[in-house]
Amino acid sequence: MTQAGRHRRLLAVGPYGLVVGLLLFALVLTAQAHASSLRCDGELISRGDLRAQLRAACGEPDMTVPVGHMQVTGAGLLPYEELWYYNEGARNFIREVRLRDGRVAGIASRGYGFNPDTPGSCGHRDFSPGMTRLELLARCGEPADRHVRIMRDYLDPRRPQLGSTAVLEEQWVYNFGPHRFIRVLTLVDGRVREVDSAGRGYRE
Repeated sequence: MTQAGRHRRLLAVGPYGLVVGLLLFALVLTAQAHASSLRCDGELISRGDLRAQLRAACGEPDMTVPVGHMQVTGAGLLPYEELWYYNEGARNFIREVRLRDGRVAGIASRGYGFNPDTPGSCGHRDFSPGMTRLELLARCGEPADRHVRIMRDYLDPRRPQLGSTAVLEEQWVYNFGPHRFIRVLTLVDGRVREVDSAGRGYRE
């Protein structure tokens, strides 16, 4: 498009369209800022803040999940990152805080929270990708079986001195009896990635 064509297009949009566009842009920026920070009791937690500052402002998390494991000779797999989950009730999003080296490395929202007293139903149809381990345990409790394996190894270019880093994949099995299918859930970094069936369940 020529410069004149672009100019005519802007004139065609008019001042109303420009205002709407600016408002939408502002909303996007606000959402991004909200996702990169966490407010607890008036205190704002952002990337780079110390774990101690996070704990002082928001308290202990509802769940902690170790991730980003590294292979250390003589010590096995050790996590160098961890996820802290805060459940703020059914009207608010679950907040996920990623910690690395004792500092906040990222903050994200992970779907709506829940009331711990009534976390929701647990049936063979109630699982979905994206569920956090926090919600899964609150709804259904511990699985009938759990298996952990190394999904892949890679060298983190940000930390080559640490050697290879492993991503762990968990498989959780829930049994709903002989009249329902067994559900096999694949979890990575504290969230459900896949939901599969594995034949009829069994009597316990």
